[in-house]
Amino acid sequence: MIRRRYFNILFVVLVLLVFFPFLETGFTTNDDSINQLRKNIYDSWKGIAFEQGRIQFLLFHWWLIWFSYISNNFIIIKMITLSMVIGNIIYFSYFLFRYTESKYIGIFFSILYISFLQDTWEHYLITSSPLIYTTAFMLFLFSLNLFIEFKNNHKKKYLYFSGLALFFALQISEMYFLLFILFPIVNLKYTQKIREQIKDMLIPFGFYFIYFFIYIIFRYFFADGSTYDGNQVADKFSFFDFIETLFTYSLSSFPGYYFLNGNFAYTQDLNIYLKFENILLLQNRFYENFISGVKFIQLNFYQLKTDWLIKYIIFSFVMMTTFTKKLRIKNDKILLLISIVLMFFPNIPHALTAKYQSWVVKSGSMGYVGTYISYFGISLLLSIGLNYLFSYFQSKKIKTFILSMILLLLLPISIFTSMTNESVIQSKVMTHKKWEMMNKFMKTQAFKTLDSSAIIYAPTLSAEYRGIVNLNASTYWSNYVYMLTGKEFRIIDSLDKIDMKKDNLYYLEYNQNRYKDGQVLIFGKVETIVPFNKDVTKLEIYSKQISVFPYTKDLNLRIDLITKSKNSNIMVITRSANHNRMVFSKKMVSRKSGIYSFPIIGKGIGKDLFEYVYQSNYGLLINHTRIEGFFNKENEYPELIFSN
Repeated sequence: MIRRRYFNILFVVLVLLVFFPFLETGFTTNDDSINQLRKNIYDSWKGIAFEQGRIQFLLFHWWLIWFSYISNNFIIIKMITLSMVIGNIIYFSYFLFRYTESKYIGIFFSILYISFLQDTWEHYLITSSPLIYTTAFMLFLFSLNLFIEFKNNHKKKYLYFSGLALFFALQISEMYFLLFILFPIVNLKYTQKIREQIKDMLIPFGFYFIYFFIYIIFRYFFADGSTYDGNQVADKFSFFDFIETLFTYSLSSFPGYYFLNGNFAYTQDLNIYLKFENILLLQNRFYENFISGVKFIQLNFYQLKTDWLIKYIIFSFVMMTTFTKKLRIKNDKILLLISIVLMFFPNIPHALTAKYQSWVVKSGSMGYVGTYISYFGISLLLSIGLNYLFSYFQSKKIKTFILSMILLLLLPISIFTSMTNESVIQSKVMTHKKWEMMNKFMKTQAFKTLDSSAIIYAPTLSAEYRGIVNLNASTYWSNYVYMLTGKEFRIIDSLDKIDMKKDNLYYLEYNQNRYKDGQVLIFGKVETIVPFNKDVTKLEIYSKQISVFPYTKDLNLRIDLITKSKNSNIMVITRSANHNRMVFSKKMVSRKSGIYSFPIIGKGIGKDLFEYVYQSNYGLLINHTRIEGFFNKENEYPELIFSN
């Protein structure tokens, strides 16, 4: 058996390999981006509580959201989020140890859980809803462990604390109305007599009933009925849609599911972010995709990363040391029932609603917040299943042979999971660059010198680059800037109702390379706006001074500017954007075509941005600048972006 000291080392290595890359991810859902802005606005949550008929938004749920975003630093937010996820894994392993009186099932569960954890662009709690639902699950596990403590020591105080922890878990999500069934299931280890079961359940159920009664009274007597379709049974209920939603949300966290399900969005990311060749067209049949996936690995073997293999080796080592010897797990049949409840019950409330049925059936959604808990059930089920399998064989040689075959089968699934995670994480990191860039821009002199009358026209800021963050173009960035700086600017994505004679208008454009770490902001005061070839739907926006802020690691850039007059002179100034320190200036004459190309040398990586300033008395076309980047080691010029 594996020694505790070695397990601790392996566990820490796995945690770092799997979770460290998530620190650079940002918002992955629209709810998270909005919740950060709402964190100090109790009245906003009060309105939502009455609108949706959900009293939890007035209680503990709101306080958790406030604490989740106590810092505006994304790294700190992610550290808080991931700490609770890791805490859930450790505490669930502790629950297994207390309940089975075997530390090895908890050890194997935790290693399996981390090794095959899948990241997605769905509402998955690794990168979304920081603290909220993971805290609820921690409280629920705490409640179950206190109940076990009561059964072992027969001290009523543990039962009261167990009920209190359950009371707070219920205030976060309706999922725990159904997960309460785990209490009598856990109690089957200690008694199967109905009278004793009822006696043991009285205090926890008392706390359960108090909150349930408050919830119902608020929903139907104070909230005037809910118009929110995310927490009520669909009017036109379809049993088949319910089953499809339930099984999709419950099983999608199964190892390799996203790759083997042939989800095009995820396999496309493999090509974009990992540069894998010969992307195979995956079908909707798992066994066909498994065979295709093995061929896919062979074709791209040179692309496999060392940390993927280390993760698999650690899992294999723990599995070999756990199951080559006889492992006795008490109450394994009850654990099997617990795993099934964890898999399916968290998703029943969502599967009953019209909103989430539509997400799954019509939009192809494959996961929601309950899927996070389902993975605990799946990992437990796999752990128990493997134990059942090896308990039938007494011969160590036979066990070793079967184990080797299983590990050989799990190798491609492990790589499928690692590939999917790598590409999805890179996608999330790239999406978050927009917030990083804006945070740096707010520290520049160009931003600091703006007065409160400034209106910033920024049509590309609200564009959806990746994922499901659909920002409110008319309010989000104005509120975000105010939250960080206290400055009240109007940041808009439309020129409707703008008076050029009166309004102090600026133009801001965000550009991003889809394949490499390359971002550029273009900023300038708007001088004139004219229709392009008399077409009022296509505008040319001119500025006498354009500031370009590059932020890139791998790309050299070149910017092509169009002057209003073919005979314009352009002054080029390069300086540190934060301190307004001039590095050099150069006066140059444009070509007869009115287009001039400038190299951008400064990368802007680090605390300070470089600012390239282009000045022309006749005006420069700011919303049709063309930026190209190229890799240092390759003789190619992939397009960064074309504005408009």
